[in-house]
Amino acid sequence: MVDLTQQVLRLTGATSAVPIAGGHQADVFDVMSASGRRIVAKVLDSSVVDEYEATERITAVAELAYLSERVCARVRIDGRLVNTIDHDGQSRMVLCFDFAEGAAFDVTRPVDAELMGSTLAGLHRSLARLGPRHIPELAALKATGGVGDAGPVQLLHGDFNAGNLRRAGARVRVFDFEDCGYGPPSFEIANTLYMVLFSATVDGQVETYPRFEDALLSGYASGAVGDIDRSAVDRFIDLRVRALGSWLDDLPTAPVGIRNASPAWHGALRAFVDCYAPRTD
Repeated sequence: MVDLTQQVLRLTGATSAVPIAGGHQADVFDVMSASGRRIVAKVLDSSVVDEYEATERITAVAELAYLSERVCARVRIDGRLVNTIDHDGQSRMVLCFDFAEGAAFDVTRPVDAELMGSTLAGLHRSLARLGPRHIPELAALKATGGVGDAGPVQLLHGDFNAGNLRRAGARVRVFDFEDCGYGPPSFEIANTLYMVLFSATVDGQVETYPRFEDALLSGYASGAVGDIDRSAVDRFIDLRVRALGSWLDDLPTAPVGIRNASPAWHGALRAFVDCYAPRTD
């Protein structure tokens, strides 16, 4: 049987393909094309990813890359944004995009947190320019009953965090839009804060979180079209924790990364939910 690396090489016609750390629903490769272009190939398991939604997302992001140089451009293989291979008797989707050169962000540094905030504001402005898409609400919103009266919704990145950003000088690149979906921008601000709060709590460094929050919100405000609704952000942080709790209570409904996590990690997630102090009533 041909291994996955060889299949990626054959599909892309590349000179090399090196596996790199990926997510819970994809294998990821650092690929050097025959022309010397460095790209990323992401191989998604079609059994855990809706092919129609994945195609809608990658098509939207391909258009978004024309609107914003922050966004890593999608790369067509044989003229297609989505290619399919068979591996181990299962269908896999292969998505390719430009490799993001540069340094990682450090959430403990306020200057990095502020740059993350201004980058997110600019990304939201660009996302708002896209027309309607057949892409659902973000998973955490669906898990808790939707946005309520939080105001207008638009397409959002869905997983905006330091791991999905790189910076080279003044230029920031954003990637990993596979979880993009609809929701209010204030939810995405809250989700970014939630992820850092979770990591700081689990790592026993919760004292670093307030600095991150202040710097991220300051950076976002510097590039936002309107004012940040801090009360909405607080409500959505609470909602995000409730979503995590609901998934832990009913694992078959959880995103694949949570559903397939180890019992030890489930315990860490539960401990965070149990110790979290809600910001709103």
